[in-house]
Order: sequence, then C-alpha cells, then structure tokens
Amino acid sequence: MKILLFLGLLAVANAQYSEVRHIALNAVDKLREILPDYQSAHDVTINKLYESKQKALGELNSFYNQTLELKTNSLKLVMDAEQSLLNYGDTIEEWCFDNNIWGLMGITGWAGNKYSECIKKLDDSIEKVVAEMYEQFAEGEAKIQKYSIFEVFFKPSNIITRPESMADTISKLKIDITDDIPDFDDIIRSFMIDLSNKQSQYTNCLDELQTVFNDEIERLRKFSEDCVKEQ
Repeated sequence: MKILLFLGLLAVANAQYSEVRHIALNAVDKLREILPDYQSAHDVTINKLYESKQKALGELNSFYNQTLELKTNSLKLVMDAEQSLLNYGDTIEEWCFDNNIWGLMGITGWAGNKYSECIKKLDDSIEKVVAEMYEQFAEGEAKIQKYSIFEVFFKPSNIITRPESMADTISKLKIDITDDIPDFDDIIRSFMIDLSNKQSQYTNCLDELQTVFNDEIERLRKFSEDCVKEQ
C-alpha cells in the first residue's frame, strides 16, 4: 500500500515538475521570439541619436555663420566711421586735425581689444553649452547600450523552481526603449535656446563697442569742427 502511495505521489510530482520545466523552456523561447523586435527598437533609437547629433552640428554651424556675419557687419560700421572721420580731416586745415590722429589710433586700438574680449566670452560660454549637450547625448547612448532584455533572468526570479513569474514578466516585456533614454528632440531644443541666448549676449557686446566707438568718433570730429570755427 505504501509503495502504491509513493508511486502515486512520484507520478504527481513528475507531472508537476514536467509542467514547470515546460514553462521554463517556453519562457526562454518567448524571449528568443522577441529578439527581432528588440533589435529593431534598438536600431531605431540609435539612428535617432545619430540624427540628433547631426542636427546639433548643423545648428552649431549655423550659429557660427550668423556670429561671423554679426562681427563682419560690426567691423564694417567701425571702419566706415573711421574712414568718414579721416575723409573729413582731408577737407580741413591740417592743424585742426593732427591731434585727432592720436585719438583715432587710441579708439581703434580699444575697439580691436574689445572685439577680442567679446568673442572670447562667447567662445568660453559656447564651449560649456556644447560640452553639456554632448554629455546628455553620451548619457543617452550609455543607457541604450546598457538596456538588456536579460534582466528578466535576474533574481528573485528562478527559472528552474519558479518560472511562472518569469514567463509573466517576459510576456509583459516592453520592447520600446525610448522611454528609458533622454528625449533627443528636447536636447536639441534646449541647445538652440542656449545658442540664441549666447548670440544675444554677443550682439549686446558688439552694440556696446559700437556705441563707445561712435561717441569717441563724434567727439574727435567736434573737436576739429570747433577748431575750424575758431579760425
């Protein structure tokens, strides 16, 4: 009787173990089935990252071109004002303009130094902005590379003794990994805003330069005009 009971229990146990093992193997097979979807999601995300990097480089290149245009226009205004004063000097008595030469040399030297100061401040601030942007991209790329579907095999799940919970986890596994990484579009938008702010600061620096330069040019011109009137 005991032998029959033992054999009966053994048969039940074998049936249960067989079912458990079957669930475990099915769990692995299920994971294998979703690998193509995982690869596709991974590729899409990587491509999005590279496209965003290219867009960022395009925005940076556009920023550089606009900045050079701003500097060129400012230089033309300064040079035109300088030439206008020199042309005026050619139309009056020499002694009424000679003293202005030193003043003109002084203000043009100051303007040259101011241009260097403006661009140095801009370059330092842009270097920081670009570094922060690439750091965010690097963090996103690191998260993509670290994303692993093998996490379903980590503890506390046990594929031998408790495969049911693991199978359930696999069935609910989220293949779309974009929620786990930074929004690359947000990074680009933030980068563009930073570039715009830095360019505004540079424009203000050039405007300040232009105002001081023009005021000094007008002062020198008035000095000569007063000299002419006294003759």
